[in-house]
Amino acid sequence: MNPSGNGSVLTAAGCIPRPRVRYLCLSCTLLFSLLLCLPQAAGAQNPILPETKPSAAPAPQTLSLPADDAAIDKAIEQLEERLKKIRALEGTSAEGSPDKNALQIASPDELRKRRHMVSELIVALDAHAEALRDIKNIRKVNRQRSAEIRSWEGFAEKPPYPVVFLDSLRDAVAEQKNDIQTLQMRLSIITGELNKYIRALNDSRPKMRLQEEAFEKSIGSVKEGRQRWLRDMARLQNELNETAVASFETRRLVAEETLAGKKEYLQFLEQKLRAAEQVSPLSAADVGQKLQALDSQRRQIAGELARIIKKEEEAKKSLQQTREKLEALQSRVGSGAASPFQQNELKQLQTLVELQTVLADGSREQVEVMKGRVQLIDYAETLWEDRLWLARNPSLEEIRAKSEEVRTILDNLQLWKTVVQSRMLALVGLIQSQRARIDAPGVTAEILRHEKLVLRTYEDRHILLQKAAEELAGVVRLAGHFSEELAERRDRTSLQGRLRDAASIAYGFIKKLWLTELYVAEETVVVEGARVVKPVTVTVAKAVQALAILVVGVWISRKLMRPLRWLVVHKFKQNNSIAAQIGTVAFLILFIAVFVFSLVSVNIPLAVFAFLGGALAIGIGFGAQNLINNFISGIILLFDRSISVGDLIEVDGQGGKVTAIGMRSSLVQRFDGVEMLVPNSQFLQQKVINWTHSERQMRYSIAIGVAYGSPVRKVKELLTQVIEEQEAVLKTPHPLVVLDDFADNCIHFTAYFWLELDSIRDNRILMSEMRFRIIELFDEHGIVIPFPQRDVHLDAPVPIPVRVVDTEADQKGSRRHPI
Repeated sequence: MNPSGNGSVLTAAGCIPRPRVRYLCLSCTLLFSLLLCLPQAAGAQNPILPETKPSAAPAPQTLSLPADDAAIDKAIEQLEERLKKIRALEGTSAEGSPDKNALQIASPDELRKRRHMVSELIVALDAHAEALRDIKNIRKVNRQRSAEIRSWEGFAEKPPYPVVFLDSLRDAVAEQKNDIQTLQMRLSIITGELNKYIRALNDSRPKMRLQEEAFEKSIGSVKEGRQRWLRDMARLQNELNETAVASFETRRLVAEETLAGKKEYLQFLEQKLRAAEQVSPLSAADVGQKLQALDSQRRQIAGELARIIKKEEEAKKSLQQTREKLEALQSRVGSGAASPFQQNELKQLQTLVELQTVLADGSREQVEVMKGRVQLIDYAETLWEDRLWLARNPSLEEIRAKSEEVRTILDNLQLWKTVVQSRMLALVGLIQSQRARIDAPGVTAEILRHEKLVLRTYEDRHILLQKAAEELAGVVRLAGHFSEELAERRDRTSLQGRLRDAASIAYGFIKKLWLTELYVAEETVVVEGARVVKPVTVTVAKAVQALAILVVGVWISRKLMRPLRWLVVHKFKQNNSIAAQIGTVAFLILFIAVFVFSLVSVNIPLAVFAFLGGALAIGIGFGAQNLINNFISGIILLFDRSISVGDLIEVDGQGGKVTAIGMRSSLVQRFDGVEMLVPNSQFLQQKVINWTHSERQMRYSIAIGVAYGSPVRKVKELLTQVIEEQEAVLKTPHPLVVLDDFADNCIHFTAYFWLELDSIRDNRILMSEMRFRIIELFDEHGIVIPFPQRDVHLDAPVPIPVRVVDTEADQKGSRRHPI
């Protein structure tokens, strides 16, 4: 650019006059538009590999593994050649750039980013080559396994096969499953990384094209060096993404091919395992050999455990003696200054205490480990016995229960495994630290001897834990085999067995519900003069049994009430009311007796009502007082006999006959036949008329009037005759006929007589018949029953004219002239 600002453009050829600037700009614009229409050139050089095209890596959608070993070797050779060139060019300068001006045009962060991308590029190429090397070995193994699968026609040995052989097959199957699971996880990670680099590649390609265009525009300007650096960085980033995509795609294809081969071989191993299991049932002899071996191992561990326990006791005793010596020396020194000899002795005793503490701790941990090994043997023996039990074809319910036990054992073993691994890891750190202390300079011979002894203690503990870990792994494998056998047996259960299992599950659920505890009562028992509190559970079973006994007892008690009432009426000559009351009281007594018997028979203590009594009190306070009030009122009515069955009463304006007295309410049948349920408390709280409380006689009366002029003595005789004709009328008290009054229209008589109140006979009908009879006798003797009448006297000033009218003519006129 010309500093004078005259508008001329500086080029390699010199200065261009101003009139030609517009023409040159127009030509550049047309050329740039034409270049945009052309495809982007792909032959840009890489800052690391000038001879390599940035798109040299194959696209992921067309990438495939080489078909044979020769193609694989050729691809590996190409990758190694690229790695050599990259490493050679990477070391051409201190900053790893062939361009010496890069240090001036790039920032330190950009240089670090470039070094990081170069390292990633090397790692991607190296992983790509390693994956190709792996596929050669994998294909070789797959070919061998395929040939083994095709050629296998059965086992060479004759069945039955030993249990060790079956367990080895199970271990091989478990190993293949673990490898497949690991490969699937690895494949998932590779796929995730592949997708990440594919997205990065889709972003880096357009950025690289933009940087190419920016560099071409900057040619001949002061920005040319900076734009070249940015273009080379964009190329490097794009090449890294392409190489990483190719590398991860190759690793993905390798993993998929490996996974397919392992799955095929797993099917083959499972087929061999099934074939061996079908002809090799577990025998008692095999289990006996295993149990014998475990017993021998137990005796060996028991001997070692006794030796270690003795060693632990000696270590504890020595530690205690050394601590006592140290405390005695510290007490002698006191708070004063110690002499050099005493300081040396204190230091030695403190070092000895630390050493003996380590030894005691090591002995204690060894004892714990040995006891754990004994428990592992117990687990192993139980598992082998259970495997023999499985060969006896147990039910599906038993298999399910045993599966739960094995699952619990596996969970416990996994916890043990975690503890053992953590202890081993801690011991590794202690061993490394102890070795560092031994190798430290300036260590005296005495201290060195102590430190080596501590190191040997740590190493012995680590070795013992390694043994325990190996035995633990063996028991875990054994439990895993048994769990697989249980699962396989469940899967092979027939429909009939599954139905039996479903019925057994239902029965177990009902049994569990049947034995569910509802309440735990405390029963006090005197044993040898001492009071012992014994808990007694109240279950659903006891409650149902007690309820059943109570229902049956109540039903029998109700059936006994009828013969009891008959006995009271016919043998003891009592009325029905007394019989009903006796029956009710007897039923109440029987109910209480049956209730107590139902509780005692199923061993439910009466102390349970200490809890129920509190609940009952709360219920009374919150609304049951009416129920209890009616119940108590019913008991009072039964015993005070103020109201009995058959009484004619009137309560709350309603009259009727008492037909039943219950515990809560009484049944009253009105005279119109309607039955009422009256709460018992109303008989005690309200005014009640009992017409038959003390006696069943009641005075009735019939009032009648006769016309003036009738023979009154005759009227009295006739009324007395009517009363005496009725047999239901009581002779005592004597009937009475009185002349009550001289009324306006008649002479008024009243007949009084007494009747027995009978629930069968309706006295109203009797009185009606007596009235009919009175009318008949009065008609026979010409006695008139008058109706009300009045005499009207007219006081007129002149006579009132009277004329006779033809009734027939008057009626005709009325028809012709209706009013």
